[in-house]
Amino acid sequence: MPTEQTPYEGWEDEPTRNVVRLAAKRVLVAEDDPELRALVANRMRANGCDVIEVGDGERALDLLAAAAADPVRTLEFDLAIMDVRMPGMSGLEVVYLSRIWEWPTAVLLVTAFPDPELLEECARLGVPILQKPFSLVSVGQAALAALRGEKVLS
Repeated sequence: MPTEQTPYEGWEDEPTRNVVRLAAKRVLVAEDDPELRALVANRMRANGCDVIEVGDGERALDLLAAAAADPVRTLEFDLAIMDVRMPGMSGLEVVYLSRIWEWPTAVLLVTAFPDPELLEECARLGVPILQKPFSLVSVGQAALAALRGEKVLS
């Protein structure tokens, strides 16, 4: 005789009350740690975003430059989520250049080392920052806040 099971038995899904929907947003995730990059990218995809992943600041800058130069705007990014410390060009250096060239992409920086000077510089640039370690749910919330132009720090 078969045993009865509930239809949701064995599911280990996060509660849906914390899901943030960012449908139709194009996001660039620049993080040198491949595991963290994949986690953030997958969370953003779960939130409805189209995501491009890169492992360094130079590649992020190349993609943002290509998007800014595209007259049809098919390559445009709505948001760039970047680690502050990456080999080669840092996320902060990418922000400096994007501000100089007046690119429209919103930026959310993430860091494990939020020293006062960095926080002050991010505030001056108007760039929100999310402190590592963070929950994956908070990434979606911080991304939404960054798109709205709000300050983020957790």
